[in-house]
Amino acid sequence: MTRRRDTGAATDQGLRTLADSFAPICTLVGKASVLHVEKVVRVSREENLAMIAESVAFLVGAGKRVLLDAEHFFDGFALDPGYALDCLRAPPTAAPSGSCCATPTAAPCPPRSGPRSR
Repeated sequence: MTRRRDTGAATDQGLRTLADSFAPICTLVGKASVLHVEKVVRVSREENLAMIAESVAFLVGAGKRVLLDAEHFFDGFALDPGYALDCLRAPPTAAPSGSCCATPTAAPCPPRSGPRSR
């Protein structure tokens, strides 16, 4: 999870718990599909990007390394590729190099054509 809407990262209880934990690496789940951003979380696209960036920055500021799980990325990419990619780009703008890694997750994966290479 990222910070909740209408809540600052520093005052979000979930993020405070992660920041205060002994874990050196924290995983956040951020929505990467405009459908989920607008219909489930019910925030603007800009607010969702801010929620991701501010959550990452808060935890990095607390000395954590952060993994961002870009939830529903492939569905989001099918709806709006630019926005899905913006969700992956949000953390690096909020964190020094190497302190955050963003990864797309969730089915369905795009179909493969041809043989897999190794």
